[in-house]
Amino acid sequence: MQILTTLFLILISGSSVSFTRTLEWDFEGEHYKVVLTLDSKMIEKAKNIGRCDKACLIKQSVKQLKELKLDKEFSLITRFFSEEQKINFALALAQSIPYEIGQWQTAITTIHRKKADCKGKTILLGSLLILIGIPEENIEFLQYPGHIALGVAPSDGKEPKGSFYFDGEKSYYPLDAAFSGPAKWGMLADDLNGASVEFLR
Repeated sequence: MQILTTLFLILISGSSVSFTRTLEWDFEGEHYKVVLTLDSKMIEKAKNIGRCDKACLIKQSVKQLKELKLDKEFSLITRFFSEEQKINFALALAQSIPYEIGQWQTAITTIHRKKADCKGKTILLGSLLILIGIPEENIEFLQYPGHIALGVAPSDGKEPKGSFYFDGEKSYYPLDAAFSGPAKWGMLADDLNGASVEFLR
């Protein structure tokens, strides 16, 4: 029997218009539901950030997600999780976003639009990982032919099962928010096995 966990996260901002967005995903037999109220000013700021690279998009996303107190809520949920569980928890949430070809965008834009491609889903996933305590220096972007994913190096010395890429210092295990079907840290889609890959720094 699944347990329903509902988090009501409300951002109140004067007379500006608000939009409610619901995220739902399953992880290890438990069903999670997050209800977010996004302020229109936040949404516009997320859309109009000007020239912003991947690191900037994640920085802005983490900042806005913290404004929604999502870091505190997720810290409570994941406080007894292992690092691998935390990473797979964030992956399950990012995977729940429907796929649609798009562009680089902040996590708030992805949540507001309720859809994203591998670029937008990867920014959301990277932001969630930082939010729940994964060291930023252990997260890298992986560029495959026509596809973007993350590579995450373990910080607790416990390596997951699966593929990894070694950059001369750390082993980075793939984390693909656009993976079709149940996925875990270290899993690669069949069409990416053996594909060329580079660290996108």
